Amino acid sequence: MNLNMPNKKGYTAIGLVELMLKHPSADRLCLDYYPGHRKIPVREIIVQMCPNVEPLLLEPPMERLDSSERNIKLLAALQLGKFEDFPTCLNGTNEKLWFDEPYHSYLLEISCQIQNS
Repeated sequence: MNLNMPNKKGYTAIGLVELMLKHPSADRLCLDYYPGHRKIPVREIIVQMCPNVEPLLLEPPMERLDSSERNIKLLAALQLGKFEDFPTCLNGTNEKLWFDEPYHSYLLEISCQIQNS
């Protein structure tokens, strides 16, 4: 694959990345997951391969620990590294918690990725 060859609309691979990061919905992109068996998240891959687009990258989403929603509290505890709060927030449930945008993952998947970082 020639990364410098423009597609039919005139965009190269880097041009498409820039276009996606400038899109009004870019805040819904999840760049903090580990694709396949890679050791670094997509965010870092983009920075390594296209350092000129780093200023376009938004900060990773962070949830609030004081949320009234239990699932958001759980996610916030993980994101903030407050692993001691996690069991309290979990409160004995065994349900599979699913998070939509921008995560598109189950809580267990997110926690494994956070622990990996």
